[in-house]
Amino acid sequence: GNDLTGILKRDAASCIAVHAKFLVIGSHWGAVYVLDHEGNSIRGKDFQPHSVSVNQISVDDQGEHLATCSDDGRIVIQGLYSTDNNHNLPHDFPVKSI
Repeated sequence: GNDLTGILKRDAASCIAVHAKFLVIGSHWGAVYVLDHEGNSIRGKDFQPHSVSVNQISVDDQGEHLATCSDDGRIVIQGLYSTDNNHNLPHDFPVKSI
């Protein structure tokens, strides 16, 4: 429950990634939510990288970067603790997995 309940009242989950440190939920509205394992939102880590449903989320082994893809044709790589290696890669076609 916790913050996850509120998130799912206003948006629908389209995908999930699980890491030893946290959970990441992608939504049908293009948002990405980073939660602890009890469903509490980790403040400052949520973002809206896409304009439509997030198709897949990947997390690196260290839990420092997220990669997301969507039918809007973008691949977004987002650092959770640094913005040094953030990337927004547009494509002319929907991206289904990353």
